[in-house]
Amino acid sequence: MESLSVKEQSRALHDAVLAHVQRVEKNKPEDQIAEQLGYGSAEHMHNQFRRWGFPDWLVSKEPPELDRPKRQARNLGTQQELPPAGNAVALFQQELIEPLIRAVKSLPGLVEAVHDGSFVGMTVQHVPRRLSRTDVSEDEWRDLCQAQDLDPASEQIPDLRFITTVRQYIGASHVPPQPLVTLIGAYCLAGGDTKALLELLHRNPSEVDVDKLERLLHAKKSVHGEDGLIRKAEQVTTVVRGGKLGRGAPPADISAAEFSIACNITDFREQGLTEDQIYQKLAWTGRTPKELAKLASLRLRPPEH
Repeated sequence: MESLSVKEQSRALHDAVLAHVQRVEKNKPEDQIAEQLGYGSAEHMHNQFRRWGFPDWLVSKEPPELDRPKRQARNLGTQQELPPAGNAVALFQQELIEPLIRAVKSLPGLVEAVHDGSFVGMTVQHVPRRLSRTDVSEDEWRDLCQAQDLDPASEQIPDLRFITTVRQYIGASHVPPQPLVTLIGAYCLAGGDTKALLELLHRNPSEVDVDKLERLLHAKKSVHGEDGLIRKAEQVTTVVRGGKLGRGAPPADISAAEFSIACNITDFREQGLTEDQIYQKLAWTGRTPKELAKLASLRLRPPEH
């Protein structure tokens, strides 16, 4: 608490005392208290109280999460093939790649400012006049086409000698223009360098709360009270591909190396090899018989192709 500013100390004491009173005197549920205090969830409120350094009895009337036995991750069950990801190539090309390319091309003409907390902006385009073939002589037409590497058989071409500036206002919003939202979101999901992004696009990168930015990207509900962009994208993809979301520990993650070993074990067993023979074949991996037995129990095999 000593490291907090006076304003933050005041907020911490106010929230903790009010939450305690609501629990003891009014017997309100944690989620209702959290909503009243402006937190996204009871878990988010509890995590904030812990960050402020309050004891467990003041954090929540429930036993602390750390004292509860951890659920064991579920083992993998039967393997079911999924529709080929390649089915969506045309969809991603038309609905994602092409819009992203258009968004990138629009950036040079995007002009922005911040006004009273809102982003205001406009697009600026320099558009050449359209010139018809009948407007000039054949020699001049041929020269103009040759300068732009255009087909002289065309009936109209851009006339770069006469440029019109077109301004289109975007308006004002609490978020930046959509092309930037789309591109920055895709860039972060692709594992882009956020530091480089800040250096190029923020007017004063040293002002940025980097920890907050990292939480917006990588936060997990179990730790931070809410999920970040990357976790939400993982959840959406899980649902689209037929996975399940909900309570309980998910299946344990398996590394690429472990997956390869497990698939080899399944293959060796189907070939009729004994456990000792399999162990000899996989001795190079450095895995103990117990570790190999654990991987064998998963009965993994490569997806069909």
